[in-house]
Amino acid sequence: MSSLRSLYLRWCCQVQDFGLQHLFGMRSLRLLSLAGCPLLTTTGLSGLIQLQELEELELTNCPGATAELFNACCCFHTTLRLPSTIRLLRLSNPSHLQTTPAEPPATTTSVWTHHL
Repeated sequence: MSSLRSLYLRWCCQVQDFGLQHLFGMRSLRLLSLAGCPLLTTTGLSGLIQLQELEELELTNCPGATAELFNACCCFHTTLRLPSTIRLLRLSNPSHLQTTPAEPPATTTSVWTHHL
């Protein structure tokens, strides 16, 4: 599985932070979808920094995708970080995220795609 490039774990309601640790050795992973995984936390998701080739990350309907995690992806002065290679980040319920003027305003749209 070291050559796996895409992994979709959408709506796997039993995936927990501990389970994410098994992904960290997948050095060629480019796309990861954790949409709808309700047990993942910001702490567990921040471990994704180890996936240095990750380009797309989908966290729609994932409660662990907090403003803290998003800021970690976009701001380099934080202690939590996501891989700098991420070019596409999909989140749901963007209204709970703090936005800056460069970001789109929170709308009634349930899914927000951000090209980094």
